[in-house]
Amino acid sequence: MGPPSPSVDAAWKDLLLGLNVRGTKEELIRGGENFTNIAQLTDGDYVIVPLVYHQIHCLDTFRRMQYIDYYRGIAGPDDDLSIPEGHFDHCLENLRKQVMCHADLSMLTGEWVKPSTEKDHIELRTMSKSKCVKWEPIESWARSRSLDRGKYSILAGPFGA
Repeated sequence: MGPPSPSVDAAWKDLLLGLNVRGTKEELIRGGENFTNIAQLTDGDYVIVPLVYHQIHCLDTFRRMQYIDYYRGIAGPDDDLSIPEGHFDHCLENLRKQVMCHADLSMLTGEWVKPSTEKDHIELRTMSKSKCVKWEPIESWARSRSLDRGKYSILAGPFGA
């Protein structure tokens, strides 16, 4: 997507519209979820985060932190650029597990891109065929159930204030 800009940020925001979605009790049961202490919407459904959207959220977090000076420069008084303690480690661990779980054994080869013997003149490229999921149905499903930030309420948790 390139370095940060208003259009790049808009593209990431659009991509993450499916981060928090509505899930029913039946769907969570089918998914094998445990209902102990689970956050519930006031209308009885549940907030779920599809794992793929959590992974995209983590990548976006890393992207924004790579360009932290840019984001500090455009931050408004209500923009919180802080990352909760442990969030980077949480995201790294999540992505590591997913990469290992869904290991892609497509091959990359080093291709010389400049006439030289310097290693930095080699770029990794591939002609391997990878099979991707059809993203559009996933995105359509998530967007149809998307919970707009600040426009839904959850029941109070079991731990009290």
